[in-house]
Amino acid sequence: MGKLKRALTIAVLSLVGLAILTAGTAMFTSRSGFCVTCHYMQPFYDSWRNSSHNKVECIECHFAPGLKGAIAGKLNGLVQLVKYTSRTYKKSRPWAEIPDESCLRTGCHETRLLRGRVNFKEGVVFDHTPHLGDLKGGKKLRCTSCHSQIVQGLHITVTATACYLCHFKAGEGGVTPKQAECTVCHDRDVMLRRSKAGELRYDHSIVLREKLACQTCHSHTVQGTGPVAKQNCFACHWDNERLGQFKNTSLMHAKHISENKIECQRCHLAIEHKLRPGDATTVADCQTCHPRHHNATITLFTGEGASGVPPLPNRMYEIGLNCRGCHISHGLTAAGEKGPGTYYASGKSCDTCHGRGFNKLIKTWQHDAEERVVALNNAAAALEGHLAGKGAKAEVAAVRGNLAIVARGNIVHNVRYANEILEAARATLANIGKQGKISLILPRAGMKERKPNADCLTCHFYLDKVAPLYAGLPFNHKTHTGGKFECQRCHSIAVKHAELTIDKAGCAPCHHKQKITKKCEECHTPQNDIIQGRWNAVDEPSMKSLDFPCTKCHQMNGKEVTPEDCAACHKDPVYAEKMRKGVKDTDALIDDLNAGITRAVKMNLSAEQKAAVDNARTFVLGIVNDGSHGMHNPKPIKRAAKELKKKLDGIAPPPGVSAAQ
Repeated sequence: MGKLKRALTIAVLSLVGLAILTAGTAMFTSRSGFCVTCHYMQPFYDSWRNSSHNKVECIECHFAPGLKGAIAGKLNGLVQLVKYTSRTYKKSRPWAEIPDESCLRTGCHETRLLRGRVNFKEGVVFDHTPHLGDLKGGKKLRCTSCHSQIVQGLHITVTATACYLCHFKAGEGGVTPKQAECTVCHDRDVMLRRSKAGELRYDHSIVLREKLACQTCHSHTVQGTGPVAKQNCFACHWDNERLGQFKNTSLMHAKHISENKIECQRCHLAIEHKLRPGDATTVADCQTCHPRHHNATITLFTGEGASGVPPLPNRMYEIGLNCRGCHISHGLTAAGEKGPGTYYASGKSCDTCHGRGFNKLIKTWQHDAEERVVALNNAAAALEGHLAGKGAKAEVAAVRGNLAIVARGNIVHNVRYANEILEAARATLANIGKQGKISLILPRAGMKERKPNADCLTCHFYLDKVAPLYAGLPFNHKTHTGGKFECQRCHSIAVKHAELTIDKAGCAPCHHKQKITKKCEECHTPQNDIIQGRWNAVDEPSMKSLDFPCTKCHQMNGKEVTPEDCAACHKDPVYAEKMRKGVKDTDALIDDLNAGITRAVKMNLSAEQKAAVDNARTFVLGIVNDGSHGMHNPKPIKRAAKELKKKLDGIAPPPGVSAAQ
């Protein structure tokens, strides 16, 4: 009995010891640090240690959840250990599988499919649910189809190239047109929000509002077709039976994606998707007959090729805009007649993307460029008759060539580069003239001498030539932008380009100081003429002209008069209502006049009728620019407005009213 008892004790202790040893071994080998025992695991271990999963042990992902998964994982790990010890792993490639159940287990990403649309990166929206459901083309994806180890050093990271293969791969089992649409990933709402936040180089609000196709501006964004070379199969397979299934795409995707985790890029060549400079010679058919017809245009658009001027590509060219982005109209012959012809750009081309009125800016560029090119060519001609040295003659010839690029290429294709060319030409000619003591008539200097607003003046370089009305007064941009103020002090580009953000109160600190030596009428001449009854049809002075100073109503800080101010001054609330009614009546008359002008300009008018319409237009513009809504001289303004309305109604009656009435 003693021997039997001792034997049983030893057996039990051995079993307990074995259990403890097994448990200890299991715990030790379950640590991520044990995985790196095999030297070929070092890169994967390093990428895991630097990843967001570095607090999660390797087995949590590589073993399926549950006891069955843990046992299967341990047995597989033992096999791998034997292969490593016996060095037979060199004959078979080690491979790891991560089941979806591991990712979606409790405590990890179990709610991932319920979150809906999330931001992937740079405004790209992603939804897990349709990607892990039954997809078209028979491709059942797994978590690791996208979250892969294809990039060395990045652990379980989504690589965009996997997205591109699914969304842009055409052919058998390929994508549908719907899957390849830009807005599938680049959500319109996200694009609009990013535009308003100023995160994009171009405000896409107009594009989204007009529902323009992305390809209107962005071309060549997808490069490659993602083919599969048969030699890629040889990395894993050698038997003819398997290799014979190469063209069975459904079987290939089922075996390599659904059943086994094989990254798409292991078989497919990558497809690239990004913004890139477009092909400036987009329409190849045109080049067939006109091989050099657009050389100057291409030089400007690409910003490269002018002699002695550093490259400066058009920003739209840099983001992939092609010729058809602007040349959207087709059907005019060279003589301007309807019929088969060439693609051409129009004001609509500009206004569609940049907003209404942008075409006027372009016309100003063209006019300004024409003036400067003529002046510089005249200066070059004046020099040519006095030059003796070959060097100077070559410089003038190069200037002539550059001027031809601007003249033929049209400044609209790259206003920045064109201005650099013109400025370089001006500097070269000025230097040659100075050395030869030859007097030249040269155009004004370019943007480099116009800090701090050089960026804005790249496009708006003509501002010293115009004087728009603001608050009824001519505004001089040159005075304000000549080094004193930045354009952003009055304008914003955050939401709407060049949106005016300053008001009269913002101007007041400079123009309406506490001590001011000028009289009001010295600056506010239009308002004073209306008050005095010396403007257009307003021929009767207002009561305010009778020894009634402007400051009686307006404070020195430029504050506008409100109905409450009238009530307070007259000590009677009735006057507040009188002002409101007067403003409302005048605004209604102005609206009627504008409607009458709109009707009249559509008709075939006589010279007398055109004069009447022009008179009404001048009257409306003057009253609007006056800024008082008729309150500076209400009676004659209303009388004149009614008389003009009567004439317009006689020329172009309102809807439902005949000319006889």
